[in-house]
Amino acid sequence: MRNLAKRIAALTALTFMSACGTTRSSESTAPTSASDGDVVATQEAENVHKIGEMHRYSDGLDVTVQKIESLPEGSLDSDVNGSPVLITIIVRNGTGKTVDTASFGEWITSGGVEATTYTDPDIDAQDPTSDLLPGGTITYKVAAIVNDPQAIQIDWGNSTLDHPHSHWISTGGVERQTAH
Repeated sequence: MRNLAKRIAALTALTFMSACGTTRSSESTAPTSASDGDVVATQEAENVHKIGEMHRYSDGLDVTVQKIESLPEGSLDSDVNGSPVLITIIVRNGTGKTVDTASFGEWITSGGVEATTYTDPDIDAQDPTSDLLPGGTITYKVAAIVNDPQAIQIDWGNSTLDHPHSHWISTGGVERQTAH
């Protein structure tokens, strides 16, 4: 559901980049974020973090997947099998420029299966949509149904290609959620 809109945005960005005449040098086969135009470009190992760790992009944007909480079974209106979780993400804008939060994207896999994500205001799971001014911070939540709550990977990126994916992996499960 949410993933479809994100994929459409990524494909639109790739189409735009192709139409603008992006070319590759035949001398180098190693992809770079500046030359490959691919939203899910090859990533470096230092972009892999544990839940709770921060990733700082070179322009000063800080992203933290703060925590993953388990939700009670049936808390998401869905017929998808799996375990419902709520993922808290914090983004701090230290870039000196305004950042469009609607361009943020999360891709979640669990046990080798792509998770189904949901927007649900009843549990505070909503996509950010406002501009994030320099020096500002936004905390938002993503609801998902995962295959294996002991093995969750969250990829975060910005579809404007300014911030390629960073990755967070769970190491030992999720927190139990108290009354919401």
